Amino acid sequence: MRCFNFILLFCFGFIIINAQPRNVFNNYQYLSVNRLTNNAVHSIFQDSRGFMWIGTDDGLNMYDGKTVRQFYLSDFIPAQLNNNTIENICEDADGNLLMSAKAGIIKFNWLTKQFSVVYKNDFTSFGNQYPDLFIDAQKDVWVCERVRIKKFDAQFHLLQEWILHDSADKKFFAGPDVTRILNEDEHHNIWFTDNGTLIKINSSGDKEDTVQLTHLHKFFKSGVAIDAIQFSGNEIFMLINGKAVFKLDTSFTHTPELILKDTMSKWFNGILVSNNKLFVTTSNAEIFTTDTSGKIIAWYKKQSDISVSGNIATIKDKDGNLWICTIQGVYELIIKAPAFHIVPLKNPAQLSNYSLMGLTIKNDILYVNCRLGLIKFNINKNVSEYILNKNNDASKVLYSSFYPYKNYWLASTPYKPYIVHVKNHILQYASLPFKHPSLLDSAGTFAFYKDKRNNIWIGLCNDAGIVCWHTTNNTFRCYSQKDTGKYYCPLRHFGYAAEDNDGNIWMGYEKGGLAVFNLKQQKFISLPFNKKSSINDVSVSGIVNDGNGNLWIATNTGLICYNQHDNTYNILLRKNGLPSNYVESIQKDDEGNIWAGFQGIICKIESRTKKIISFTTADGLPDDDFENAVYDAASKRMFFTGNDELIYFYPSQLKKNIATLNPVITGLLVMGKNQPVIKNEKLKLSYSQNYITFNFSAPNYINAAENQYACLLAGADKSWNILGNQQTISYSQLQPRNYIFYLKARIAGGTWHNAQEPVFISILKPFWLTTWFWILCGAVVLLVVFAFTYLRLHNKYEQQILSQNIRDKIAGDLHDDIGSTLSSVTILSELGKQKYAEATPLLERISKNISLIQENMSDIVWAINPRNDRFTNIIQRMSQFAAELLEPKSIVLNFTAEDVLLSLLLPMEKRRSLYLFFKEAINNCAKYSGATKVDVHLFQKENIVSMIITDNGKGFDTDKNYTGNGIPNMYKRATELRGSLNINSVLNAGSFIELEFTV
Repeated sequence: MRCFNFILLFCFGFIIINAQPRNVFNNYQYLSVNRLTNNAVHSIFQDSRGFMWIGTDDGLNMYDGKTVRQFYLSDFIPAQLNNNTIENICEDADGNLLMSAKAGIIKFNWLTKQFSVVYKNDFTSFGNQYPDLFIDAQKDVWVCERVRIKKFDAQFHLLQEWILHDSADKKFFAGPDVTRILNEDEHHNIWFTDNGTLIKINSSGDKEDTVQLTHLHKFFKSGVAIDAIQFSGNEIFMLINGKAVFKLDTSFTHTPELILKDTMSKWFNGILVSNNKLFVTTSNAEIFTTDTSGKIIAWYKKQSDISVSGNIATIKDKDGNLWICTIQGVYELIIKAPAFHIVPLKNPAQLSNYSLMGLTIKNDILYVNCRLGLIKFNINKNVSEYILNKNNDASKVLYSSFYPYKNYWLASTPYKPYIVHVKNHILQYASLPFKHPSLLDSAGTFAFYKDKRNNIWIGLCNDAGIVCWHTTNNTFRCYSQKDTGKYYCPLRHFGYAAEDNDGNIWMGYEKGGLAVFNLKQQKFISLPFNKKSSINDVSVSGIVNDGNGNLWIATNTGLICYNQHDNTYNILLRKNGLPSNYVESIQKDDEGNIWAGFQGIICKIESRTKKIISFTTADGLPDDDFENAVYDAASKRMFFTGNDELIYFYPSQLKKNIATLNPVITGLLVMGKNQPVIKNEKLKLSYSQNYITFNFSAPNYINAAENQYACLLAGADKSWNILGNQQTISYSQLQPRNYIFYLKARIAGGTWHNAQEPVFISILKPFWLTTWFWILCGAVVLLVVFAFTYLRLHNKYEQQILSQNIRDKIAGDLHDDIGSTLSSVTILSELGKQKYAEATPLLERISKNISLIQENMSDIVWAINPRNDRFTNIIQRMSQFAAELLEPKSIVLNFTAEDVLLSLLLPMEKRRSLYLFFKEAINNCAKYSGATKVDVHLFQKENIVSMIITDNGKGFDTDKNYTGNGIPNMYKRATELRGSLNINSVLNAGSFIELEFTV
């Protein structure tokens, strides 16, 4: 009975499905992924970073919407034996990829970009060449080995194992493709299939009750294959045999319901449930969108000969686009809300192209010039028809433009202007029916423009000039290049014109030239631009007044925006965001925004902010030249034409279909080698690793060509590097310091999105620049200095000891040997004088010299004796010498020395020079001064010792040269002391001697 009900339901569903109307939408686009390792695709997966991973017969592919990066497993894993087929792709808890291949389960480490086998293929004995792989919501890993199922944790520790068998006959399943993982439901049950049988394992239950067998052969005949399974709440959607979609409840208490059946041999090859909608792909690139009851909501039909036969999988990415994985490649179906509408055009003449030209709106009717004549499009009814030219001759263009005037048309032709009527869908033309200059009967017309005063300006061909037709009184005025005046009429004729806020008429010629007709002066005037500018020579393709004081001029060298308020202008170019410097058409909407046409692109330029938003083929535009534009204020529609397409859209409703960007650093190369980047950890490099390359991306599958990147390496860059669509940047000769790499991306003209994690890098200093090295060097230097100083002092001390010993020995020898000898000579001289009276004078002279020698020897002995190095000994000897010399002559001596000098040490040389200086000075006082009083004062200030000697004698003339050696000797001793000497004396007023030297 149940089987009979199923047959009835099947037939009823068949009738219902075919009776439903099919709505075809054009608001989608197929994009193919090129440069894959192989077109035979087995699996496709989008990771948490947004990248699409595509497994093929011959390798792995990473795709970001723009570029494909290829990986071959055999390059990393010898066990693959040159086999690079990949069956399944999943992502583990750490963001690494797991994939099933010949060698087993292979992990791709995102950080190191390396492949490794994490589970060896030990199921070949079961007849399976590749495992079936699945990761559940808890990030546990499921592996199918024919009739054996294993569950692992994220580190591949075995958690549980099941041996599947039929509960009725206890026999193991047979066949090479027995067990295949299908999906996971919202209750975390894992579903498997086997030739019409569903196997459900409750991943959180006990082993005894985790296996439940549901035999679909109770409802279907044997041999039914379950191709795909999707869950929505408590409902299950199954694709059976590629021909029908059934809906079941998870409890299996109700009969399966047929909701969609292939009646046209399209072969359903994939299903996907999202937001209560069912997407079904077919083998000829069609997509059915139904509700959960099977009612078709939309039908996406291919626009080109794309075949998706052999579909393996269909997935939906984070932006809502469908990805169709086939044996012939991967195709992305971008599904968008209605934005650009293409007017269906019939072609009665079967032309290869329409050659669409000018646009004119009259009474809610859009007229389009073309090779056939006119296309008439009823804006309100969305219906088009053709009005052919009189001769129905499509081989030549008779009318280049039309202008509605009264109850007929003004038509421009290469011969002369005509008036045109429409009769029986045929254009009927005749000569102008009013009085006009004869010039208009002989010159071809190029364009018409009507100003606010109802004057119609006519551009004439063949250098005939420009005619202004004052329609209020039917008078004409002609302006020609042949007229006088430098700026009278600089154009041959015009093709485009617009009126500024002062009523001046701006005219442009598409082959070069720009002119302004001044309303008040009634003549053409100089352009209000910089005289050095070449703007007056540009090729003009449109002029528009935006109503906000700006005049926009479309040219072949950019989009000129002239501000009439302050007579300034700027030019928008590619560097400002335009897709090209050649602007093909221009128009404005109700809000004053400018819309410009390019090859395959239409740009919106906000009048006030100059922000540019580009709409491309990825947004649903046909790939055509948009050369003409017109805005219908009544219907709020903007119309553009290409060669073969007439499109319209609503400017106020048009939103850019922008993908949400997530910038990702995909690789870091240090000295050309891959370097892992660990989250929240600083990468430390040596000073020689100073060449770094960053690779990055922002997955975008809608408009990847519009991705723009910027980066900043803090520590090296002073400002952001704007890279355009460049996805790599290198830094060389980086100095040792800390760096932070920041990355951001945006869609052209959109908002910047920052990468989630910056990269922290520290380039270490070479050891000779590190603090510890300098501390060590300082310690070594200090040690060397200490050692040197110690050795020097030690050597000096030893030398002093040695010197002292030598000086003691010399002093002793002089005193004992030479002194005793001189004493003996003196005694002998005295004996000689007594014995030989006649030798007395000679002996007295000898005695005198010997006494002098003894005195000098005594001074030398005193000087070299180390015990006399203290200043107290010097003071004592000096005072004793002075007293012995002065007292016999009744000269009073006042000798004083500060106590601070008593502990001072003087080397032998300085002590000797000081003492000899003092002796010379005291001798001079005693012999020549005639003084009765001599004062000697020694004192120290800081490191300078001063000695002042004064007397109250008769003095002397310091400017007079004396024959004696006294004063020169004192200056000599002062020099030996490295000091200064000041001698001051006044006749009959005494003398003053001051000696200063450093100690």
